Order: sequence, then C-alpha cells, then structure tokens
Amino acid sequence: MSSRPYKTYLLMNGIKNVKQLLKKKTKYLAIWASAWVGTLAFLSFGVNNLWESLILTKIGLLINFALGIVLIVANKNLFNLYDELQRKIHLESMALTLGLTVIVGISYEVSFDFGVIHSEPEGEYLIMFTCFSYGVSMLFNSLRYR
Repeated sequence: MSSRPYKTYLLMNGIKNVKQLLKKKTKYLAIWASAWVGTLAFLSFGVNNLWESLILTKIGLLINFALGIVLIVANKNLFNLYDELQRKIHLESMALTLGLTVIVGISYEVSFDFGVIHSEPEGEYLIMFTCFSYGVSMLFNSLRYR
C-alpha cells in the first residue's frame, strides 16, 4: 500500500506524523466502541425498566446496529494504518480467537444439549471469552514478535 494518500491526509489535517494519526484513529475507535457498548447497556436496561414500547426498542436496536457498523468501519480504518508487523500480530490473534471461539462455543452449546451442564448457554459468556482470548493472544503475539 502506498503511503502517499496518508501523507496527503496528514498534511490536510495538520497532523505531523503517522504515529499521531494512529493515536487519533485509536481515540476514534475507543469513542465508537464506548458509544456502541453504552447504547447496548442502555437498551438492555431500558427495555425492562424505562419503557415497554416495542417501537422504542426497535429504534434503540437500529441505533445500536448503526453504531456497530460505524465501529467496524473505524476499526478497519485503524487497521489500514498498521505496518506489516502490526497487521501480522492482529491477524494471527484474530485467527486464534475465531478458532477458539468456534470450538468453545460449539462445545458449550452441545454440553447443554448432552446434559453436562444444566444452565442454558448464555451468549454473554462467549463474548467475554472472545474478548479475553483476543487480549491474551495479542499480548503473546506482541511479545513474540518484539
């Protein structure tokens, strides 16, 4: 990928270097992630405690979905600024996380079906596992390629 478009972007926006741009894009990603999580939390709380209207719930879901799309785009934009090593670290971490999530998720589901566990599997636990797996794999891959 040519660095030329980024140099133009840097000059147009008064940014002195790519490191400063990475910091700015990371900040945007954090803001959009916080907005997405915040709307999801508000929606989860509000459905049972603040309103009973299905229309308000649908509007909230649409807003949350739209923020999720913006979050994905912000993540993609940040990813496009990474150098080859950063991309390699992230891609290996994502691959490991995806594999672990599929294996653990399916095992979690069938363990309920087979009567090994008695409570129905909850998606929140799988999401927490996914976040934990990605964080740990990012840490190990960062140390490995240091």
